[in-house]
Amino acid sequence: MNRDALVFAVVVLGYLSAGADGPAVATAGQSSVVRVEEAWIRRPAPSRDVTGGYLTIINDGNETVRLVSASSPRATSIELHEMTMAGDVMRMRPVTEITVPARGRTLLQPGGLHLMLFGFSVPSEADARIPLTLTFADGRTVSADAVVRSAEVHH
Repeated sequence: MNRDALVFAVVVLGYLSAGADGPAVATAGQSSVVRVEEAWIRRPAPSRDVTGGYLTIINDGNETVRLVSASSPRATSIELHEMTMAGDVMRMRPVTEITVPARGRTLLQPGGLHLMLFGFSVPSEADARIPLTLTFADGRTVSADAVVRSAEVHH
């Protein structure tokens, strides 16, 4: 690799790992780049500390990635969940992982796959940003800020 190409690669990797003011991205040096967009957390009902988190995970790489956990300093724990219909009954259950296909995206949204935050410390300010860290099966992490929105605000 010539010097100019090496400098360009270092600058690009530095930009990706710094997160710049755009979408969150995976740690530099991974075989595929994973991004998070449109992250938001539903403001829980008064006196409740359990709520849902929603986002889009984009995998720009050539290999499927698997989300295996999530965390936030504003929640005591976060589980990966999915909602499914069983006859006329909507059921929610934890899942061990959420896959994101190569060159694809996976939506975590109300009524489907989502994050379940327990012991959520509700911020008082409107449109507060909550840090999230997503951990994938290969050990990479992606950080994102999720906006807290009321249940009435649809994305």
